[in-house]
Amino acid sequence: MTPPEADPTLLDGVALFAGLEPAARQAVIDHADWFSLPGGNVLFAQGEAGDALYIVLRGSLAVLRVAGDGVRRRIARIAAGEVVGEMALVSGRARSASVIAERDCEVLRLDHAGFEALVARHPQAMLGVTRQIVSRLEVMQDNPLGQPPPRPRSIALLPAGSGRDCAAMRRDLARCMRQFGTVAEIGEGEGGGRQTQWFHDIESRHDFILYQADETAGAWSRLCLRQADVCLVVVSADDAETRRRHPLEAAASQRGQAMELVMLHPADRISPDNSKAFLAGRRVALHHHVRVGVFADAARLARQVTGRAVGLVLSGGGARGFAHLGVLRAFADAGVAIDMVGGCSMGAIAAAGAAMHWDAHEAEPRFRRAFVDTNPVNDFTLPLVALTAGRRVTRRLRDAFGERRIEDLWLPYFCVSTNLTRGTLAVHRRGLLWQWLRASVAIPGIMPPWVNPKGEVFADGGVLDNLPVTPMRAFGRGPVIAVDVGEAPAFSAPGALPEETWFERLFLRRRPRMPSILQILLRAGTVKTPADRLGRSAADFFLKPPVESIDFLDWKAFDRAVELGRRHAQAELARAPASVFGR
Repeated sequence: MTPPEADPTLLDGVALFAGLEPAARQAVIDHADWFSLPGGNVLFAQGEAGDALYIVLRGSLAVLRVAGDGVRRRIARIAAGEVVGEMALVSGRARSASVIAERDCEVLRLDHAGFEALVARHPQAMLGVTRQIVSRLEVMQDNPLGQPPPRPRSIALLPAGSGRDCAAMRRDLARCMRQFGTVAEIGEGEGGGRQTQWFHDIESRHDFILYQADETAGAWSRLCLRQADVCLVVVSADDAETRRRHPLEAAASQRGQAMELVMLHPADRISPDNSKAFLAGRRVALHHHVRVGVFADAARLARQVTGRAVGLVLSGGGARGFAHLGVLRAFADAGVAIDMVGGCSMGAIAAAGAAMHWDAHEAEPRFRRAFVDTNPVNDFTLPLVALTAGRRVTRRLRDAFGERRIEDLWLPYFCVSTNLTRGTLAVHRRGLLWQWLRASVAIPGIMPPWVNPKGEVFADGGVLDNLPVTPMRAFGRGPVIAVDVGEAPAFSAPGALPEETWFERLFLRRRPRMPSILQILLRAGTVKTPADRLGRSAADFFLKPPVESIDFLDWKAFDRAVELGRRHAQAELARAPASVFGR
């Protein structure tokens, strides 16, 4: 089919052909076939013959590749004005990736014969194609796992329940998103029956588009789904029917649509509950807790869906981890909103408090009761598994967090532990909070490991990654702040006798002495790993409070550690890059 308007202006926005003269552009159009591609449809599949290249006139495409591990990953987006398929066309090889329409598209198809005819008459066209191939190869070399996912621009709201509540949330969300750019709110009254060109023009004039679907699987809801970069399924947290679904959820999941769950709560809700039931059977990248009418919650959701959320990662470090509380206090005093949190060991515990919205007046007394008033790790036992029984730490964690699940924290949260059974880092985003915190703090040899119902054994996450920036970065939601308090002091024993007997050690008290077993195990569990160094370099903003003088087990240094963290963060915030907090 020929384009509805077969003139060279169709290619004005196509960079590949920008250098061609009008006659050459007209030749491209004359040799091309125009067609529409509904959102969700496949343009071509990985492994197919490369018999044509495609020029996107309207809409956008997603490039997906199945790697050797069998996992399909999104590696790029092809926007309006860009070309895809040229590499296989020129090389004669099979398609290296699949391409699907992210939304309703208008596309020009230039097959092999048409391309050869174009190049024969206008050789300069080949120069643009060659440049693009080289550029894409360079990008693939720099990003072997694919480009970072682009920030969503088109967002569809699918109400799985009250459409009225969903519409109210859309208005609050749009109001908060407008601080980042222009926002169009489109319901069926505005967009019903419109053609692809109308939606393309709307996207061209706005930074963000919010599509309001209805509660049915009708034509308008299906169109919203096709136009969206991401779908927010909106439910009432008080809905007794937790299995209620929007009729298009299954279709969206099958086509690989990016989906997230928004749970709406009353404005006076103290803490979320029952998230597990709403998440059961749903494949969502993230879930959000939003109190209706609470501006801070809507603003947080706006940052998270537009890729401007601030993620905070806190390292392990024993008693030095109290400095994290000072850092959090400094952030609160400076008005810095933290949108996502994660951590390891003591940092995981501090991050959990932040995810529960504990402020300094609540968090610091809780930590003092749990770790300062009495030593949490002095329940020594016959060291068949570890030096301590671990029961005291378990009891403190259960007292502090009860039976709360990770899914029921106000902020998206994770903690890490080391899966000794598999030899891998375990990232915990669901489950009982106290259990995975207990796993995250279990330094091998000092505290017994945690064992799950499958018999898998988990120990302190610091064994593999004491500063887990990579899991936070994987969310792809915005800048990441990392706070490291795990740097160990100089660890040496010059002149000590490696084979010193217990009699010489206890009774003769020779100097210098060998480090104690507790000191050795603590040091072994906090040695910097390549993952720690990677975490530091991968963070957008790195803080390292000066806590080296505080021993890992000096629980009485609580006030000093908190103050060191607060002062350090306060000083560093004044020098923070605008890209981190400038939104």
